Amino acid sequence: MDPHFPSGIIPQEFTALKSEQHVSSKSKLVSLSPFLDEHGIVRAGGWIERDGIPFCSRHPIVLSPDHDFTRLIVMNCHEGPKHEGVDHVRNELRQQYWILRCRATVRKILHQCYYCRRRKAKPVPPMMARLPYDRLQIAPAFSKVGVDFFGPLKVKHLRKEEKRYGCLFTCMVTRAVHLAVAFSLSTDSFVMCLRRFIARGGKPTVMYSNNETNFVGANRELREYINY
Repeated sequence: MDPHFPSGIIPQEFTALKSEQHVSSKSKLVSLSPFLDEHGIVRAGGWIERDGIPFCSRHPIVLSPDHDFTRLIVMNCHEGPKHEGVDHVRNELRQQYWILRCRATVRKILHQCYYCRRRKAKPVPPMMARLPYDRLQIAPAFSKVGVDFFGPLKVKHLRKEEKRYGCLFTCMVTRAVHLAVAFSLSTDSFVMCLRRFIARGGKPTVMYSNNETNFVGANRELREYINY
């Protein structure tokens, strides 16, 4: 065998070819009609003998599926054309090599590709938090609400476009919705939306919101007004 070719890459069943013996009839490799070339490399036989076809395509090198050198060859064919799939890699390999159990071997090696695993990974949805206590209580509509802003929405005012925001009040019991128009994201604009909401739906007992500056500022101003 060629000393420059990695040892152990050829299956042990082919050692009989060196001594000009026949491969066992029970071997799965008999159908390949293997032979040793002039460099001592095991190649697969075949019916194609045209001169226009390269020798390596007519008689590909037989490789063991479990050798590290086989893995390097598969990864080279995989990473070269931008991480293609199993069928594309198999077609590239078949032009020069014949890997035993080729599809299963290529699929196993490509499954270990770090880049492909990241590219094909599906995001895991986070577990939904438990419902707040007020969502499960029987109460009048809009007595327990959640509030948030959405937008901006562009509106036509005279000859220019201006931004408007929507203030969304959601009843936590009946899931009813109240919408109010806000001229900005300031604290004063939210306080005016809250006053219009109270005038229409009544004063809520509980209100949930995030920590946006307009909600925090409105909470501070309302507490100062109540304590005044």
